[in-house]
Amino acid sequence: MLSARCGEARYQACSCLSELAFRDELNSLLIVNVPGALDAIIKLMMSSDMQEDAALIVGNCAAFSEEAVETMVHHAGLVAALKVAATSAEAGTKGIAVGAINCFSRFGFASDTLIAERVVEEALLPLLRRQDEKEEEEGGQPDAVELRAA
Repeated sequence: MLSARCGEARYQACSCLSELAFRDELNSLLIVNVPGALDAIIKLMMSSDMQEDAALIVGNCAAFSEEAVETMVHHAGLVAALKVAATSAEAGTKGIAVGAINCFSRFGFASDTLIAERVVEEALLPLLRRQDEKEEEEGGQPDAVELRAA
């Protein structure tokens, strides 16, 4: 369903998977081990219309299963897709992707991959710089979503 031609079907599949992963370690582990699931999630995170929904699956799996993080952090292209989502123009997508990166960073085994993929330099620092520029231009305080994304 994640690879369905119908956008509504892809959206509903993402919604179901993110709900199944929420607060459920076993479901999170099962989701990341379904053959082809992570590749489909990566493809969705690299697209413009499903980034947030796909990143939420990754974030929920990462939040509730260390084993799922280990599988995801070593899956080719997944961290790169999170970087793309973290630098999205959409505040919600940024926040969810940064949250997933944060979940990955809780585990020492993920550090090498996050460093090698230059997550801080290519995703997090640009967000912080943009936030600083935005605050200077607006002269105001960032909202909660922007703080979470930064």
